[in-house]
This record gives sequence, structure tokens and C-alpha cells, in this order.
Amino acid sequence: MRKAFAIPLAFVCSVAAQAQADPVPPLPEPDAGAVSMAPTSTAPTGSTLAPVSATRAQNTAVGQATASAPAVAAPHGAPVADPIRAPPYSLWVGGRAGVLAYGGSLYVDPGGGLETTGNFVTPGLGLEADVGARLATHYIPYLVVEIGVVGAGRRFDGENAKADTTFFGGGFRYVVGNIHSMALAGEISLGFRRFDLTEAAADWSATGFEILRLGLGIEVRLTRNLTLSPMTTVSGGTLTGTQGNVAFGPNQRDGLTGPPYANGAAIPGSAQQSYYAVVIGCGLHADLLGR
Repeated sequence: MRKAFAIPLAFVCSVAAQAQADPVPPLPEPDAGAVSMAPTSTAPTGSTLAPVSATRAQNTAVGQATASAPAVAAPHGAPVADPIRAPPYSLWVGGRAGVLAYGGSLYVDPGGGLETTGNFVTPGLGLEADVGARLATHYIPYLVVEIGVVGAGRRFDGENAKADTTFFGGGFRYVVGNIHSMALAGEISLGFRRFDLTEAAADWSATGFEILRLGLGIEVRLTRNLTLSPMTTVSGGTLTGTQGNVAFGPNQRDGLTGPPYANGAAIPGSAQQSYYAVVIGCGLHADLLGR
């Protein structure tokens, strides 16, 4: 009987001794981030679930504090400025300045020589004043005066002579495209041009009709009432009448001492020639009293 119980007892003792020699390693501690993200457990509360319960309680407190805090309104963006709109109707006034140059000839002298524009005037500055009305935004009839600040030409070398030119007439401007921002502007006008030479107390002028004066450029709207207009203008005409007289400088190659057509004499058709004028400049105009 004793021998029968001795064998199992010895086996149990050996297992217990082996367990004491090789203890079971402890379980790893749960990660805090993983515990906080884990779903809520329904198991009974125990010592091993204390970190989960503490984290859940902290998150609940933060959520309650956030819910009870007053809502803060989002800051509004900067107010959007109203778009610039051109007035459909207005009083249109302004001016333009640019480089003025002449070409061609004024007439043929009795000896058959061409009297070029360079014999009377040099390139200079063109100053223009305009007044008109803007109609239906795109259409502008206007009156124009252009003063040419130029020098005396080759015929007056060595003399204390002064020269200027004047154009006065009427025109029409048409603006196509985005009139409220940047648009294409075209002009057509007609009028009279006068070349004027003065030396001491003497003064001579020649006048002609320009049937076509064309301008092409752009109209840039800076504000509702202000526009900038870079533009090139080309015109041409023929001189037909004269006033007064003036002396040329000495030692002219053709022996002339002054204009052969003077003192109110008309330039005959056989002696008439065509000249042209070019202005490259920029204008500034205002829309006043617009609605």
C-alpha cells in the first residue's frame, strides 16, 4: 500500500520542484496608447483594468469640458471689394502726351523741289486735350486739340526761329472688350492742322484739312472714374492755305529767301503734297458726372 502511493507522490514532488526551478515569465505591461484606443470592456472591474478605467475617465472629463465651453465664432475673412464698373454715361475729359514726328512734304516749290516737313519742323512732343461724352459705356464722341511742341527745321538753321503745330477737330472713340478692366480702344477723327513758324516779328503759317486721323491702343480702367490709354495715332493731310510770311536762313541751296506761298496765297493743287503725323503716347481720362 505504501509502495502504491509512493510512486505518484514522487512524481508530483518532481513537477513542483521543476516549476520552482523555471518560474513563468511575467506578462508584458499593456501599452498606454493602445489601451486608450481600445474599445470599452464589459468585463468586471479588476486590478488589471485600472489603467483603462483611469484613461476612460480622463477622456470623459475632457469631452464634458469641451462640450460645456462656449463656442467661439470663426473669424470672418477680409471684406471683398466691389468690382470696378465703368459708368455707362459720363462726361469724358482728359489728355494725352507723346512723341510727335512728321513725314512727307508740305508742297512743291516753283523750282520743282519738294519742301519736306523736316525743312520746317523737327520731331517733338505732342500734347492733346479731349472733352466728350461716354454713351452706353462703349461709345465716346469728343472734341480734340493737339499742340505740337516742335523745333524749327533746316530752313531756319542759324536763325532764332520757333515752330509749333496745332490740330483741332472732332472724333469718335469705340472701346471693345472688358470695358471694366482692360479693353481695345480705337479712334477716328478729322479736323484742321496748322504749321506755324515765327522768327523775330514775322510769322508764317500753313493750314490743311486732315480727313483721316486714326488711333489704336488700349483702355485700362484704374478706378470707376479714371482710365489710362496707351495709344498710337497716325494722321495725314494736305496744306492748302497760308498766312503771313517769314524769312529763311541765309545761304539756301535753291536760293529761296522765304516760302513761295505766303500772305494769304493758296497753295495751288499742282504744288500740294501729302504729309503725315505720328504720335506714340499715353492718355489719362476721367469719367465725370457718371451714373
